[in-house]
Amino acid sequence: MEISVVSEEITRLNLSGTAITSFSSSLPKLTYLDLSHCKDIEILDLQSKSLRVLNLQGCLSFKEISVVSEEITRLNLSGTAITSFSSSLPKLTYLDLSYCKDIETLDLQSKSLRVLNLQGCLSFKKISITSDELIDLRLNGLSKLESLNVNARSLEDLYLRDRSVLKEISVVSERITKLVLSGTTITSFSSISSLPKLTCLDLSDCKNLVSLGELPSSALYGLKAFNCISLETEITQRLVLQHMLMTTIPYLHQSRQRRLRDRDSADEDDVIEYFGFPGDDVIGYFGFPRYDLIDYLGFLEGNLIDYVEFAGVDIIDYFVFPGDHVIDECVFQTRKSSISIPCYKLKMTHISGFIYCIVLSQASLSLSYQILVSIYPIWNTQDSWNRVYKHNGLISYHRLISDHVVFWYHHFSKFDGMCKVYDHSRDVEIKFQLLGNVEDVKGFGVFPVYITTSGYKLQISESQFIEPEQPSTSKRRST
Repeated sequence: MEISVVSEEITRLNLSGTAITSFSSSLPKLTYLDLSHCKDIEILDLQSKSLRVLNLQGCLSFKEISVVSEEITRLNLSGTAITSFSSSLPKLTYLDLSYCKDIETLDLQSKSLRVLNLQGCLSFKKISITSDELIDLRLNGLSKLESLNVNARSLEDLYLRDRSVLKEISVVSERITKLVLSGTTITSFSSISSLPKLTCLDLSDCKNLVSLGELPSSALYGLKAFNCISLETEITQRLVLQHMLMTTIPYLHQSRQRRLRDRDSADEDDVIEYFGFPGDDVIGYFGFPRYDLIDYLGFLEGNLIDYVEFAGVDIIDYFVFPGDHVIDECVFQTRKSSISIPCYKLKMTHISGFIYCIVLSQASLSLSYQILVSIYPIWNTQDSWNRVYKHNGLISYHRLISDHVVFWYHHFSKFDGMCKVYDHSRDVEIKFQLLGNVEDVKGFGVFPVYITTSGYKLQISESQFIEPEQPSTSKRRST
């Protein structure tokens, strides 16, 4: 079946589901063309000065596209049989190549592209994308992908879970905050330092990963590296401690102070301004125009689960990776579930908080814990002026194949008044007690963190400290 349309007035044309095999037109004002699910059409040669939207989704026989248009913004080629794609569409903002199972490589450069859907492209081996405006990149189901290069200044999150053959990856973005690379075969990730706003990183089950490289200068406050059995735990622990000291802890303190200032200065008008964005902007606020709503939410049911799981990355507030002990430098450590530190061994008036290190056994299924921090006189632990503070945490995981270490930071601001009273006291101590499923805990370490005029520093013994960019070489272990 062939169709030819001639009109000077038609702006929208819908031929979805018809049996046409080719299409030609002379429609100077056409802005919208829907040929979706025309299963017999193979080739489209279209020139238009006005076309903005072209939908070829589900055209199973469609192999070649030639479209010349300076105005086209949305192109849907999902489920077609095309084997390659090159763009000469300067205003293209939305491109859907999902389930194009015959494409193996993609080299795409665009100044305007904002949404790119590549999920389900089973033959993809190499992808290179450069776009300053890209904010939504979907890569689910690329089981043969070996190399990925993304340079997207505006991209805020990237999800690459269980790409089992991915070996090379480079990601550059000024805005990306969440990155999931779990289950890949990468051995290193050098471009991590090119992500200045990264806050959460998931590298779980990357069993060939031998080094984290240089952690970003961002406030990375969550790292999951479950079952990354090739990571060397001593090096990784020191690297993480240095990072927490230089970036994570200062960022958390600044954020806390900012929240307190905002709370103290907030009034009713501020609340309305914060939540009361104009009704017309509600859809735009979530990153897509009103007519994109169905496309944005209309992914397959199986992918919805992935999207929800990815949202969970937002709540990671710990660093976890394989290891069977707390590093030797930590003098305040034990193999039990509690440890006490006399106040005279600490500079109480300069305490900022504590980094806790917990060693989990391979048999663990989850860790739901509470750390009780108590200040009390040594001669009477039941005294009425005891002070008890709590720190709660939760880790959910499964199938650990080795022991793991977890690092958490506990801000100590609630102790400010007590610290001044008990500084250098030989009659008072601080007790740290781990509650919960402690039977799975093989070790427990405490690193006091101090705030000084030159920044934060970490105490590893009564008289030794680690400062930013000055890792300790001490090799003592406490028993």
